[in-house]
Amino acid sequence: MTPHTLSNHLKAVMLIGDISDQMACFYQSDCLTVQHFDYSLDRALNKRGIPVGNTNVTTISVTVRIIKKSQMKIIFSMLEKMECNDFSFLFNATFAPDHSIFSKEDAMVVRGVVVEIDEHFKSVAEDESRQILLSFKILASDITYMGAMFNKVLTISKI
Repeated sequence: MTPHTLSNHLKAVMLIGDISDQMACFYQSDCLTVQHFDYSLDRALNKRGIPVGNTNVTTISVTVRIIKKSQMKIIFSMLEKMECNDFSFLFNATFAPDHSIFSKEDAMVVRGVVVEIDEHFKSVAEDESRQILLSFKILASDITYMGAMFNKVLTISKI
């Protein structure tokens, strides 16, 4: 059976956990649909244009669609505990017949602390299901970029 994409229009999903952990197994039901995310990294450059020193502290703003209330509770508990957690962003993920993650084009693992949460409730129409959008900010401590099949790893740490 051929693996399938979650949706033809779904470009990014987020998982709570580190996708690079070879012992971890993630499933489609663990995925949160990313509606929006943004961040910027600043680093000093030397005269040749090569980055030097540490990357400046950054926050990553994320908006995800919540399907299960338990997913929302997990993120709220992260804000309450103020501890570092791992968040994996997968781009164009495909899933195996057992609904486990089969592949992805690229991925990014962010380690950081949830510092702000904003909840949005939308009701599109009477006959359609309602959805909760959860926007939150992560104060990043490090970011790992990964290419397809984990073959290109670039870690920016001590942000």
